[in-house]
Amino acid sequence: GGRSRPVFVKIAPDVAEDDLPAIVERMLAHAVDAIAVSNTTLARPGLSMVPAAREAGGLSGKPLFHRSTAMLARVHGLTKGAVPLIGIGGITTPEAALAKIEAGATLLQLYTGLIYEGPGLVTAAARSIKTLRQ
Repeated sequence: GGRSRPVFVKIAPDVAEDDLPAIVERMLAHAVDAIAVSNTTLARPGLSMVPAAREAGGLSGKPLFHRSTAMLARVHGLTKGAVPLIGIGGITTPEAALAKIEAGATLLQLYTGLIYEGPGLVTAAARSIKTLRQ
């Protein structure tokens, strides 16, 4: 009986590619308000020489960028624009922010990039996106 609340569902980049269509279909069937693509990953491709790569837990930031952006584009294709998508993962430059928008993101989440690059990243990313829309 109370006010409705938006529901956003975050998809991990470790979801098997073959499982993604069914997952997206269920989210659309349940009318989620947005899909966040994607979360941290347990995979460590190309990072075996980095000491921190052996640490437990999820990896975020720049190493996740290409994987999460490819997943974002795939989810965008599966949803056909029916639900807003939040681009997450490795946004450390204005160009990376723009790539997420071009892959289908409606919104962006900055976290690791903001920590390492500082608040100027937000302004630079917004300018980059504004230039695209002109």
